[in-house]
Amino acid sequence: MPSSRVLVADDDPDIVLALKIRLESAGYSVVTAMDGRQTLDSIRVGKPDIAILDINMPEGNAFQVLDALREEGLDGLPIIFLTADTQERSQVRAFHRGIRHYLTKPYDPKTLLVLVEHALQEAEQAA
Repeated sequence: MPSSRVLVADDDPDIVLALKIRLESAGYSVVTAMDGRQTLDSIRVGKPDIAILDINMPEGNAFQVLDALREEGLDGLPIIFLTADTQERSQVRAFHRGIRHYLTKPYDPKTLLVLVEHALQEAEQAA
């Protein structure tokens, strides 16, 4: 769903830039964050339609972000984990927390775009 607002949160500026370019070229509006605190602020203020989060970020990892969102009643936001963390326990933990899409780095950009579109469609149907 191009024109949707996407939050990209990762502590690697090269990944953030690559995702921003790819998503914007597909028609999405992109906001970025480099750590957990910026991620929460961007969600609270900017109200993105979807978030793509790296698990390991300074000032609050993705699981801490999920906990804070749940506490604030903002846990309906579709979230995709895009991470270098390939450990099965992290994946299971994410799925138990309601994450439906877990993509590991290196990733295929086309797959990511399909996941974004799919997650947005799911959210729209649920609303």
